[in-house]
Amino acid sequence: MSDLGKRIKSLRIEKGLTQEQLGKILNVGKSTISQYENNINTPDTNVIKKLADYFCCSVDYLLGRTDERNGLIIPEEKYPYNVNSNSKKFYEMIARAKVLPKRNIEQISDALEALLKHHEEKIKHKKSQGKTDI
Repeated sequence: MSDLGKRIKSLRIEKGLTQEQLGKILNVGKSTISQYENNINTPDTNVIKKLADYFCCSVDYLLGRTDERNGLIIPEEKYPYNVNSNSKKFYEMIARAKVLPKRNIEQISDALEALLKHHEEKIKHKKSQGKTDI
């Protein structure tokens, strides 16, 4: 098995996806994913780009040219608004989190939701006390 087939299969399994699920994401059939993973067929460049974006890795990693995944770096112009360095780090972590299994993403989402709720309640409490240093 070439590096490309191995890497596709490994990333798919790591993400907890079936061949059918990955096929739907890429708009190809389950059998096409099987052919990619078994090196019977090679994905075209557009599919390779989609795989790299979805799994938050470089095309070079998929092709076996490097063992470094090189998480997705979000270009400055793609941030939703003017952000500071902490926010940039946060957006890049979110992009990298795409490779996590669904249950881990749900855990992160729950923790973030609880943190935001706590912060909002803290602000509400300060406002009710007339504090302006929020």
